[in-house]
Amino acid sequence: MNTLFYSQLDEPSLEKITSDIETKKPDHIVLFCETEWESRELTIELATLLNAHNVKLSVTFCSFPSDFYNERAQYFNNIDIIHWPTYWLHWTKMCSGALNFNVEYIDFKFPYICLNNKNHKHRCQLIDHLARNNLLDKGIVTWHRFPGQHPSPYQFKYYNDDIRLISDDFITKLDSFLIPNEYHQSFLHVVGEATTKVTCISEKTWLPILFKKPWVVMADQYFHQKLVDLGFELYDEIIDYSFDSYPDMENRAYAISENVKRICEEKSIYDLYKKIKPKADRNYENYMRILKDESYVPQIIKDRARYSKETNYASSTFTDPRYVEICEKLGLI
Repeated sequence: MNTLFYSQLDEPSLEKITSDIETKKPDHIVLFCETEWESRELTIELATLLNAHNVKLSVTFCSFPSDFYNERAQYFNNIDIIHWPTYWLHWTKMCSGALNFNVEYIDFKFPYICLNNKNHKHRCQLIDHLARNNLLDKGIVTWHRFPGQHPSPYQFKYYNDDIRLISDDFITKLDSFLIPNEYHQSFLHVVGEATTKVTCISEKTWLPILFKKPWVVMADQYFHQKLVDLGFELYDEIIDYSFDSYPDMENRAYAISENVKRICEEKSIYDLYKKIKPKADRNYENYMRILKDESYVPQIIKDRARYSKETNYASSTFTDPRYVEICEKLGLI
């Protein structure tokens, strides 16, 4: 089979793929998109092109299966969607090699932290309900409105959409792996995930697990249950996760803010930490377990890593070195 490989990070254009089909005559194209939960390239125009030339398409994503992908796949005559929901678990650990995860928490200056970059609607809903409960100045909350700091496309009821910054200079560095001091000084991590359209677990959620901190996440329905399915334990001693089944995002934001309010009202945050510490340690160990388990890595990634190493990246995509490093650590190549 004549197969062509593309990485989403290489931003392959329709013109590029069209030219490659005409000159290289592939019968299979693989599009590596696991760095994101969606693909800009998965268009009707691409489907028309591939269907006309009878070319099969395989696409990888960093999320769990969802009808969202089935709807986009319907235009392709021959498509295979491959899900790698623990991709960001591997990539987060690879990007954080210089970080110390054995932090000793003696006390907490802030009851919670909530870091927000892009002003997606679900994050607007979350910060709006934190404002409803007058919680914004009781923890660490950032609001960047990236990119461009344009006003949020959301009608706030309680928040004024002001920019909120801390001393981490994130606005110029845009690096999620530069951990500010406030991160360690905060107890509960209130995460506004990348999307609510599918279950995508990004570094925003994986980092507090690595740092052995409790978390509650504004994401899609059943997000927390997916973490449980991966072997992680919820902090139900201190958080009511019943909202996880709510289909309405506004109700989820309301419920999360109520949980944060209860945490902020606690007299001793450190006592809460001692209560959940054994579970936080077990969640860290579960992270390490998945990291060492090759069954979580799709076969197409293992095959690509093996080929990349054997050919010394002669036909590399942007993401090939990542696959090699992941598979080397698993002892697969």
